[in-house]
Amino acid sequence: MFNSQMKTLLICVGCLALALSQLNTYELTHMDVLAMLSISALFVSIIFFYDKLFSYVWGCITAIIILVPVFIAWLEQSLNYKAMIFDSIVAVSLLVLCGFKLLKMIKNK
Repeated sequence: MFNSQMKTLLICVGCLALALSQLNTYELTHMDVLAMLSISALFVSIIFFYDKLFSYVWGCITAIIILVPVFIAWLEQSLNYKAMIFDSIVAVSLLVLCGFKLLKMIKNK
């Protein structure tokens, strides 16, 4: 019924949904539904468009989508520092990884 890529995708998206719902329950993240959808689309692009320009560009866009709520929380002077640090680490990791791969790919062309 499903091939191995679809099974992997379903597992990744399902685990992401559970993880983000738990993180939101305990207020350990500022990410919202838009970030979850963006990360789900990132999983799709990584699984189906592996090592293509689209997946790296989408990774950088996802990092920016994750950083926007962190920036808004910082402007509102939120005291939830754990969530700000967690989201910042996730976003910066994505931005560095996808940005490095994107620059490397552009430089090789």
